[in-house]
Amino acid sequence: MIDRDTTAWRQGSLLKSEELHHLQIEDADKFAAIVISHDCDIPSDAEGYIELIVCRQLEKEDKTCCNARNVRKLHLPYEVNGQQIYFELSFQKRVVLERAVFDRDFTKPNESYDLSDASKRVLKQWLAVRYGRPAYPNAFENRLRVNVSRREILERKLAKLVEAKVANLVGIWVDLDTDKDVELPPKDPYFLKMYLVYHTDGDLEAARIETETLACEITDLFNGVYTSEENQIVLEECKAVADTSFTLVDIMRTDQWRIEHISLSANDDSFISTGG
Repeated sequence: MIDRDTTAWRQGSLLKSEELHHLQIEDADKFAAIVISHDCDIPSDAEGYIELIVCRQLEKEDKTCCNARNVRKLHLPYEVNGQQIYFELSFQKRVVLERAVFDRDFTKPNESYDLSDASKRVLKQWLAVRYGRPAYPNAFENRLRVNVSRREILERKLAKLVEAKVANLVGIWVDLDTDKDVELPPKDPYFLKMYLVYHTDGDLEAARIETETLACEITDLFNGVYTSEENQIVLEECKAVADTSFTLVDIMRTDQWRIEHISLSANDDSFISTGG
């Protein structure tokens, strides 16, 4: 029985390596398993199951998969003996165990690995994004797939621009105003506002300049592509905004656009559209 007052299990807890064989994991040096059930659900008798994700240890993290940027994969850091070790989480590796089985097979978390409060917030955000990301009108999605060259659509070109400068980005928030849920006919344009929110906890000046440059590149891309009278997306505003200036009101009236998670590999099946 998992006792509410004494259990050490928390969301983000790693299973002990010597107990991973219960999940048919034999190579404990390369793989791990992370509890993703909510803290309150773990000891609750009303919850019949515990959810985990089997993950692999990384030699080096991919910045595009950090900070919940990638909706399919998360590179999550743990601290071990003063060093950061990254694990790759994927929803495709999710495991659901009956509570009784979990309680029987796993004694307590691996206390050698520490998940910081900041990293746990990232984990929570990534788990929420899976089901909470916005959906856009099909007409809007289709217009994003207009060709910018013989081999490339705008959506992928946009992803490339973002990926080149993703290290300084907190995220991208967009506003379609009243047309967010409207399937517009070809001759009616979508009016789009885009806010590129950058980190201020590092080299502030460099982050600002790089993000402003990205805003100009995105503006030029949209203005160069949408030139006909039909199937237009009018980029009314594209601006760089410091994370300290992007308010709760701004967040509530916009949607986070998950453009930065788009894979650039033609052979990678993790490619999904902007709206999910």
